[in-house]
Amino acid sequence: MSDKKTIDKLIEKGDYKEAIKLLSDEIKKHPEYPDLYNKLAIFLLIKGKVNEAIKILKSGLKINPDYLDARLNLLLIYLEQNNYSDGLEHIKKIHEITSSDEFRSLVSKMDSCKDYTYLAEIHEEIGMYDEAILEYISAIEIIPHFADLHYRLAKIYAETGQYDLAFKSFSKAIHLNPKFENALLQRGILYYKRGMIKEAIEDWKTVLDINPESKKAKDFLKVLDK
Repeated sequence: MSDKKTIDKLIEKGDYKEAIKLLSDEIKKHPEYPDLYNKLAIFLLIKGKVNEAIKILKSGLKINPDYLDARLNLLLIYLEQNNYSDGLEHIKKIHEITSSDEFRSLVSKMDSCKDYTYLAEIHEEIGMYDEAILEYISAIEIIPHFADLHYRLAKIYAETGQYDLAFKSFSKAIHLNPKFENALLQRGILYYKRGMIKEAIEDWKTVLDINPESKKAKDFLKVLDK
């Protein structure tokens, strides 16, 4: 079985850890292939290793500065982090390496995600939760590694009593952004409701590690101390 087929099988099973290992080994064998760096970065993002993904994408772009997929993935990460200064560099470069039509297509893709998100917010505000869920899912299909989209979807699942789906979406948001305080707080609440007190405490203590001033995390932990 070829390495590509092996990686595909691992992805089907959700074994991203092993897929990351195999891709890392492939890069050592073939450091001249920028596509390997981009694939590895995507799986690192899935596992919530954002800084490692940025480093890998930058390494791939050193080999081929015109590699559009890697350039676009870096841009999306920077936009997610509100890091517009670094994002601007990639927007300029994308302009240089694509035609105006191609660039508009890329922007349209991002605008479509914003449109779905806007519609989801409107539906959520007027209590049309099923429609809001569908809109968020559509946005996630376009840009799957935006942690905030998974968090927003999880909140609606929780509000409508779909706790298993909420738990999965909160966990996904945390995978993509391990320092996502609100997602950790909310997942801790779900753990608590499930009677998984140890796990709830771990999430809330993680919040305090990130932000020692978090009143909510302190209050939740105080309740458990009583």
